[in-house]
Amino acid sequence: MCRTAEPYSTLKAFGLGRRCRALLTSLSEFLITSQSPNGAGNPLEQLQSARGRAQKKASAQWLDRYGKGSIALVLKAAWPQMECGEVCQVEILNAATMLPPMFSCAAACWLVGPKAWWRSHAAIALLSGWFLMVPASTASHLYCAFNGQYLPKLERLDQACISIASVLAAWALSRSNLFTAFVGSICISLDLLMFAGPEELHHHVAWRTETLACVVLLYLSPMVWRRNTFDFSIIPICLCFLFGLAMAVWAPLGPRSHPLFHLALIPFSCPIGLGASVSLV
Repeated sequence: MCRTAEPYSTLKAFGLGRRCRALLTSLSEFLITSQSPNGAGNPLEQLQSARGRAQKKASAQWLDRYGKGSIALVLKAAWPQMECGEVCQVEILNAATMLPPMFSCAAACWLVGPKAWWRSHAAIALLSGWFLMVPASTASHLYCAFNGQYLPKLERLDQACISIASVLAAWALSRSNLFTAFVGSICISLDLLMFAGPEELHHHVAWRTETLACVVLLYLSPMVWRRNTFDFSIIPICLCFLFGLAMAVWAPLGPRSHPLFHLALIPFSCPIGLGASVSLV
């Protein structure tokens, strides 16, 4: 007993214990099958059949143990046999298209002052908003990709992060504490209704989307009334806003409208980064 305990523990330490047990199970099943009346046949085929059943049983046990975790979902996405339909493909595209607008905003801030842009409070506020939005939105879209439907909690988290980013953008574009407090009060009310309001508001996405669209127009307004001269960047920003609103709310192209909404954020975020650096009244 002492001699067998040490090799077994060594095999277990190197992760080979499961394979040894599977092989022993295959051999035992082969011996039982060969001794039974119905076990006549080719011994090699019987051994392969027994080994295949043991491997299938071990795989089923692994899936039962780990298949419900979020990490297993990511592994399953890379599994060659996984079927990824239209919804899965679109949601993965939605998650991927959240990154370019953030880089576009960072590039705009860098163009304003390549050596000192990171010292700009407006640039830090804008980029902090993007860094806050991207993880929540990506998690929501990936969950839908692997599960076929959105999780309401992740949807509310995504929109709550958008509301916080809107407050940061309001200060970056206005540098007014009073205006920022006004936008912040609206966003706090929205978040309270999302998480602590009536139950029907927890699952009703349209009113939250429309409210956030109004908040976006609100934090863009300083580019009109808080400038010494007319800021021409407001024109492409408004065009991108209207296009993105149509893609996000009415979705004329069906599920593939939402990735276009994310792509519209690229020319949307770049002028905002530039607009945050202009001289104020």
